Amino acid sequence: MPFSTVLTAIQQWQKHENFHHPLKYRMHSLRYLYNNKDFPELSHRSDEINNDIKKMSSIFIYLDSFEKYYQQSLENLPEKFLNPTLEQTLKDIQQHLHLWFNTYKKLREKFQELLKNIRRGHNHSVVIANVLSDKEYVSLSKNEIEKFNDKLQQLTKKAALIKQLNDDDIQYINILDLRYHNKVPTNLKDIEKILRRHFLNKNSDVILLYSNDRLKDINRKIWKQMYQQFISKRQQAKQKTILVYVDFTECQYDLEECMTVTVLMRSSSQTPHNNSSDLDKSISSSPTTEINVLVLGETGVGKSTFINAFVNYLIFDSLEQAEQNEPIVLIPVSFVTTVGDQFDEVTVKFGDIDANENYEQQGQSVTQQCKSYLFQLNDKVHLRFIDTPGMGDTRGIEQDDKNIDHILTYVNNLSHLNAICLLLKPNTSRLNIFFRSCIHQLLTYLTPIGYNNIIFCFTNARSTFFAPGNTSSLLRKMLKQENVNDVPFQKQNTFCFDSESFRYLAARKCAVTFDEFQTQECIKSWSTSVVESKRLLTFIQTRELYFLHSWQSPRKCALEILMIARPLMETLRLMLYNWKLREAAVVTEQMVLKSKADTNEKCTNCAKSKVVQVGLFWTVYYEPLNDGTNERCLCPADRKHFLIEYIVQYVSVAEKINHSIDDLKNRFYDHLYRCDRLSHFLQQKGLSNFIDPFACILERFLEEERQILNTGHRKSNLNKEVNKILREIPTIRQKNNKKLIDSNEQLPLTQIDQLIHELKSMPDVRQQIECIKTSRQSKMNTHESIVKISSIKNKLLTEFTSTVL
Repeated sequence: MPFSTVLTAIQQWQKHENFHHPLKYRMHSLRYLYNNKDFPELSHRSDEINNDIKKMSSIFIYLDSFEKYYQQSLENLPEKFLNPTLEQTLKDIQQHLHLWFNTYKKLREKFQELLKNIRRGHNHSVVIANVLSDKEYVSLSKNEIEKFNDKLQQLTKKAALIKQLNDDDIQYINILDLRYHNKVPTNLKDIEKILRRHFLNKNSDVILLYSNDRLKDINRKIWKQMYQQFISKRQQAKQKTILVYVDFTECQYDLEECMTVTVLMRSSSQTPHNNSSDLDKSISSSPTTEINVLVLGETGVGKSTFINAFVNYLIFDSLEQAEQNEPIVLIPVSFVTTVGDQFDEVTVKFGDIDANENYEQQGQSVTQQCKSYLFQLNDKVHLRFIDTPGMGDTRGIEQDDKNIDHILTYVNNLSHLNAICLLLKPNTSRLNIFFRSCIHQLLTYLTPIGYNNIIFCFTNARSTFFAPGNTSSLLRKMLKQENVNDVPFQKQNTFCFDSESFRYLAARKCAVTFDEFQTQECIKSWSTSVVESKRLLTFIQTRELYFLHSWQSPRKCALEILMIARPLMETLRLMLYNWKLREAAVVTEQMVLKSKADTNEKCTNCAKSKVVQVGLFWTVYYEPLNDGTNERCLCPADRKHFLIEYIVQYVSVAEKINHSIDDLKNRFYDHLYRCDRLSHFLQQKGLSNFIDPFACILERFLEEERQILNTGHRKSNLNKEVNKILREIPTIRQKNNKKLIDSNEQLPLTQIDQLIHELKSMPDVRQQIECIKTSRQSKMNTHESIVKISSIKNKLLTEFTSTVL
């Protein structure tokens, strides 16, 4: 409609006042409507309230800007880091931001409600001040935001640096991920020992650039020149050279200047630029090469059969050779097969009875414990396969949790792993949920550096033409769901076998006959599996050694905590004994703790115990088994009792207690609080399915005190005092846990590692840990079978063993 038309219409309306007259109205105050009676008191906003509202507005403007900044930062940060320390930092930052966004949302909602009430006269400005000072919103304070922003900016810069390194084909190593004697190295000598050991088996020269963020920021121009010179060294090299950036940023060692160090490949006749350490010499001059392979899989996938078959593939070139000779049966075989036109069932049992193998309970893992088989291929090459209990045991998820704890604890006794072999069937319709849990826990035990050591082996692959089959897509989906795209699943690290050919061999040795078609199929399968075996070993040999004690991870920290849980609690009880002695004015004697290794496996449920008097206390003593039977604990995995890996004996000695009552009391509660920090870390990280490792031990202590106090003639006032404090501990621990939650303590791996190291350094704790290590090593030796292969008839594998070094 043209604007002129509108003007014409308005002029017409103005000429007809009777039809378009203006509205007439009169204004009155609100008090007029009430006729000056019962008029409500008007609410006037004071200057103080107005100022508070303005302050709130400025706060929201300030926080809104950071909300946008944080959202943008999350988008710019990488999804994950291959480096364990940075990966943990990234997770901590992501978790902090998630909490920050939720806290800010709660604050906005809280203030919206407050503003309504203030305008209605229901609240005063003091309420606003109370909200702002609430601990729940401490992460929104200026100081906390500034501290967090420093961490965020540092990680963002680090991500940019690593992207640049990746673009330039340079590897990145953070010093905090290295371990020397289970500790983060603090001097250059130890750092170089670990780096040399890590790159020892490289088939290339390695050039290391030592640097940190401080040196990089002081003079970026000089740093860039150094960096370009570093890159040019690869271009000038006559052979393939690997470049590695070694980050000293958070290392205790103060790097004074950037430097480059060259590590020459072992086969080179040249002398390294830096003198080799004693550690390097001991590694390079070792008379044998040990290849350690961990075998994992679901219950019933055929891990034991696979190992049986593999050792025979090493020896016999063909199935005919194996039939004509005596095959090796490391693990007893038991299965049912059908023969004849009527499909008659025949039970095949092959090999000596082994208490570690249980064929009687269907659905339970046949292999009850880890057991390793060391194949001495020749004087220089030893191959160790570690057979493990299967995942998905019918005894339930607690048994699976017990199995995975046992597997990782067993592996933790080794120095290194060459490969982690995940065994699957090629035609699986779905992956067992417990197997998924096993993989998840394995990946939290390894660092991303070890992902390249993961291999996939498929059994019974003849039915899928020696290919992964339907399982392939399920496996890819599972790895994607676990957000572990860095775990390769491709032809070069995937191997397909047919263990049925070994079952055929076992059946033939038990006089079972087969028709010609079945025989020929198994002959072909054997030959294919022999070729695949050589490819597997050749691939494993190309993997970098994954040194288990050179890297730290969340699950590895959890294993450390589980190991030291009892030593810490026994030390806590020792503190309690001496505290109560001092309170009783006993100054001429004190309690001390002595421990010794026990190679028999038993728990507090099945161990023999007796009540004995030690000085002024009565204690429960668990007796060692000296019958040489090396019994194994068969108690259910109900987490209500704990494994006794060593014997503890309390002794009263005539020595003065040199601490005051308050000092002993404070040491007791401080020690308990440090233990609760470890428990809080496990709970925070969702590790070990968060089963509090200290709770069952403390409960056992109470049970022992009840056992003592219920024995009439052994009642002791001091034991009553001990029992009283032990009964108070759960309440104290709840308060400690609340304190840790309220303070939002989030210890990074480096700090929790330092806390563990400090606790392990306590003399009473240290002696117990040494007993645990002795006990575990003894059990590991007991569960290892050494297989001497005097004559390998397999030509392909003879060629491999002769060239492996």
